[in-house]
Formats: sequence, structure tokens, C-alpha cells
Amino acid sequence: MRLLMPMLAIAAGQRPITHEDLWLTPRVGAPATSPNGQFAVFPLVEPSYIAEEQVSDLWIVPTDGHEAPRRITSGKGGEADPAWSSDSHLLAFSAKRGDDKESQIYVIDLVRGGEAQRATRISTGAASPQFSPDGTRLLYTSKVPTQSKNDADSQRLAKEQEDKKYKARAYSSYPIRAWDSWIEDKQLRLLVQRIGEQDGLDLLAGSKLSKLAGFSLSEKSAQWTPDGKSVLFAAARNNDRSAWSFTNADLWLVSAEGGEPRRLTGADSMEAGDSWSGPRFSRDGSPAICLPGGGGTWPGKRAAASVCESR
Repeated sequence: MRLLMPMLAIAAGQRPITHEDLWLTPRVGAPATSPNGQFAVFPLVEPSYIAEEQVSDLWIVPTDGHEAPRRITSGKGGEADPAWSSDSHLLAFSAKRGDDKESQIYVIDLVRGGEAQRATRISTGAASPQFSPDGTRLLYTSKVPTQSKNDADSQRLAKEQEDKKYKARAYSSYPIRAWDSWIEDKQLRLLVQRIGEQDGLDLLAGSKLSKLAGFSLSEKSAQWTPDGKSVLFAAARNNDRSAWSFTNADLWLVSAEGGEPRRLTGADSMEAGDSWSGPRFSRDGSPAICLPGGGGTWPGKRAAASVCESR
């Protein structure tokens, strides 16, 4: 009886929260603030019990709060990963539209208006776009077959896999699963593409780093250097020992023309040390500010901001 008393004391007009209240509440994603500081764009998911009816669009709102947010995209496939150009005119985002089999990068001019234009056509899909400092190129990520050197290679390898008469999986190293999914023989890679061109350059293809069994690029860690000549990112070399030992991510620098990345943190040994993430450049473009996790990727480690020389 005592357990029922709080329910009986609910004031008129109030009611207990329901599953529908929680499930159908719109969900706001991380905002992207324009370089001029005037606007913020954010993804907003409007959930539905019917998967095909769920909506995920981009909204824009002035940072001074003098206007209400307004929707700027309305694609059925949903939009994500908003990123501004340095002049605050263009917005890039990932979306699956029209005949896209995988998500691609689209660019919309928020000053002139008009429809968003597809910027990539990569068979393995594209995500996490970033404009180069001069606004002429896009940096983005794509999960490609481990042995792939370019998109034509990815399509060939995908066709070979599709034509196999068996679906067995063979693993020679860890990890083999990510939560409830089997890990495919694919890697997250960094690509740079000039706006208006069709093909992106895989910056890590053929590198010694990408050929390591324990290579794993940290998602959303890549940053253009202020001069636009290189890309800074975080990646692990020892992820294959995650079943029995610590792993860690170091910071790396690779030319925007591709080539072998240069390690900026950690020791030559594969033994796990501090795990680095969240690199950011100072205004003058000299050192990178980053976070060391301390002793690998196990939880509970104390992080503190550090300065890493990137040149």
C-alpha cells in the first residue's frame, strides 16, 4: 500500500512517464559552430517505432539565440557529421540520398542557398567530412577492405567476396568482434578529395602503418594542419593484442599527398603507453593540443591536456 501512495498523490494533469515518451523524444546531436561564431548546425533525430519513418535532419540556429532553430535538410536517408568551411559559407555533411548505396559527402551553400550537391561517389561510403583551410578539398573517412589501394580496388575485392560460394570467416589475430558484430576485414582510412573531382586519394593506402595487424584509426580524430599540407590523426598499432593486454593510440602526421605517416607520440616499442586523442592546433598552427589517456585504453585513466610538437 505504501508503494502505491506516491502514484495516488500525482497532481491533476500529471502522469507517469511512458516508454513512448522516452523513445519518441527528439535527440540532439553534437553541434558544429561556424568559424565566424554566428551559427550552430546540429543533427536532430526524430525517432519512430517504424524504422522507415525515423527522421534525422540538420538544423541551424543563431548562437545569440535571437531566432528559433530551423531545419535545413530533409533527406529520407538522414544527415550527419556537419562541418563548416573556413569562410562560414559552405556546410558539408554525410547522407544517403537518391541512388546512393552508401552514405556520401554532400555540400550545401548556406549563403546562396539551393540544393546540397554530392561531393563523393566512393563505393565504400564516406563520413566525417572536413574542409581544408583554403576550402578547396575535403578530408573524410571510409571503411575499406584492408588490402585496398583505391576505390577500384575496393570494388574488385567486394566483388570477389560476394562471388565466394561460402560465408565462413577466418581470423588470424584479435579482435574478432565489436560488441555484437563480427569484425570484417576492413579498415577505417583517411581520404582527401578536391571539390569538383570524382576520386579521393587514400592517404594511408600501402603504408607500413596500415599493414600492421594492430592498426586501428581512431574515429573523428583527424585534423587538417593549418597550412593544409598535412593531416594529424590518432591511431593504434597494437589493437590486435586487445584480448590479453593494454592497447593505446598515438598521434601521427601524414602528408595530404599521401605517404608514410610520422609518429609524434609514444615509443618505438609496441608496448602500450599513454593513449592520445582529441588533437587540436593552436591559432598560430605550431603545436598540437591533445589528451593523453595514460596507460592504455582501460577505463578510469586520468587525462590531462598536453602539448605535442607536430612539425
